[in-house]
Amino acid sequence: MNITAARAAADNKVEAAFLRHKQGDIPFAYAVYKDVLTEFPDHSRALHYLGLIAQQTGHPQEALRLLQRAIEIEPGDVRAHNHLGQVWVGLKDKEAALECFERAVQVDPTHADSINNLANAVRVRDPLRSIELYRRALELNPLSALAAYNLANALNEERDSDGAVAMHERALEIDPRFVRAHINLGLLLEQKGRFAEAAEHYQRVLEIKPRHPGALANLIAVRSYEPSAEIVRDAEQLLTDSNTDERARIRLHSGIGKYYDRERQYPRAFEHFIAAKRIVQERGAGFEIRRIAEQIDRTIGAFSRSFFEQASAHGSDSARPVFIVGMPRSGTTLTEQILASHRSVFGAGELQDMPRILKGLRPGYPANVATLEASKLAALAEEYLRGLEANAGDALRITDKLPVNFMHLGMIATLFPHARIIHCRRDPMDVGLSCLIELFDMDSDFTTSLEHFGQYFLQYDRLMTHWRTTLPVSMFELRYEELVKDPETHARALVDYCGLEWDPACLDFQQTGRTVRTPSRWQVRQPIYQRSVGRWRNYEEQMEPLRRLLRESDYKYIQVEE
Repeated sequence: MNITAARAAADNKVEAAFLRHKQGDIPFAYAVYKDVLTEFPDHSRALHYLGLIAQQTGHPQEALRLLQRAIEIEPGDVRAHNHLGQVWVGLKDKEAALECFERAVQVDPTHADSINNLANAVRVRDPLRSIELYRRALELNPLSALAAYNLANALNEERDSDGAVAMHERALEIDPRFVRAHINLGLLLEQKGRFAEAAEHYQRVLEIKPRHPGALANLIAVRSYEPSAEIVRDAEQLLTDSNTDERARIRLHSGIGKYYDRERQYPRAFEHFIAAKRIVQERGAGFEIRRIAEQIDRTIGAFSRSFFEQASAHGSDSARPVFIVGMPRSGTTLTEQILASHRSVFGAGELQDMPRILKGLRPGYPANVATLEASKLAALAEEYLRGLEANAGDALRITDKLPVNFMHLGMIATLFPHARIIHCRRDPMDVGLSCLIELFDMDSDFTTSLEHFGQYFLQYDRLMTHWRTTLPVSMFELRYEELVKDPETHARALVDYCGLEWDPACLDFQQTGRTVRTPSRWQVRQPIYQRSVGRWRNYEEQMEPLRRLLRESDYKYIQVEE
């Protein structure tokens, strides 16, 4: 056999082995690739596929060597560039991965898998480009459930929840057994108030993959769903399974706790809430009250009364921003939902823009604010407004209900002296319980114990006391207990404070079709009710550590008389 024929035979052997490789017969494929390389050491496909085996069997450095050699021999192999990028992803080298995917798309602009992976690589830094790339990948391969799924998630991150729902539905049309699409679509439907449909997707997951931890936890936690004894038993048994990972345990404890809370088995519910938070804490929640107190000391020092008296420049004259602040679970979502039901208000939700912008002023922030020039303040205000107004149309007012913006009210007043600030207050005992029940994604999670919550709350209250006496802008203080006792009076006052005429839709806020991304997505779909006032008393014995801490601090909160 001449060399050309021998090479053609080797090519056929490698591709036939690759078919077996894709079917899972790695030992057979490995032997063929090695055999071919013995005769043809520069056989690029054999090197390429052997690199895939190295990646699949946990040898990423060997995979890099083999794939890089394959590309040296055949630089026009788009799949080799793509696979090399995937190895770099596994090694968490984002820049190297991005370079490989960019090169792959340059080699073949129609290679859908490479385009999809490039979209993944740029999603954080350039979300709009990632959406464009996912769309192109889906056009090139209309049967790619993964591209539709990725596009759905990217759209959701850009707050296009309707587009996200449509793309998840498309992914499931392509692959009805796509578990992650069912889970994410279920969560989206919950945020839209379509709880029964969400439950159906979690149930579908359990049909595909019985005892799936995420589906069980989410299904049990859906307020409108009554789980069977078998469902609850499966969830509790998963907690005893050593194969259940920490993340799944957190979600299962949380879901089971909410189930027992609805069943009024409060001691049992509390055990699960505490168990979930304990795992969160053990995973490194990183809460240090000393750091919080020091941060608030610096903020109070920087934004003093004399600072505002001497300030001669501000950022913007815009009156569109409405900042809704307070502790988590203090009524911020309800307040935004009331306002967002007004025909002239757009509810933007919990925007991360203000903390992100102020992070750019570190390490000197907040002390360096006093030295910022008027042009810098104007640029910061304009940067924030671009994000705030992105989807707001011609709304007169736009709400940003990120609760932690209470930390930044000094800078907010400096940038937007005509903005509205609404401070939501609620009995810290009820807030503390609600924060213990819900799961949060925070770098410094103060909700992992009642003691941590109480320490954080007292520092928050110290800062809010400072703002009341120093801010040069008016602040509307809204007590949750008063709002739910007399909704119309306080809703009218809210609307009037925002400089708007009354809109009766504000009292029918539960009919608003907007997406609600916070844990309050169930509550704000219901007419206002008072049963959450004093809810902590169901757990009076368990809540004693927080009650004692507040009592020793002399904190007082005047509740509305029953």
